[in-house]
Amino acid sequence: MFQQHNAHAHTAILTRDFLQQHNIRTLPWPALSPDINLIEHLWDEIQRRLNDIRPRSTTAAELFQRV
Repeated sequence: MFQQHNAHAHTAILTRDFLQQHNIRTLPWPALSPDINLIEHLWDEIQRRLNDIRPRSTTAAELFQRV
């Protein structure tokens, strides 16, 4: 049994054919669900906190330091 998140690249004909030819079953899974992809919650929190800092970063170095 194989788990994938059903992004377009994973559901392309070549991928689907490969999985079928090798008798690999896949779990039914919603595409790009933020509830399943836990890192998305972290990115959201980081973005919210950075948006609260004034003045906003104007360089990549400033942004890196704040993160």
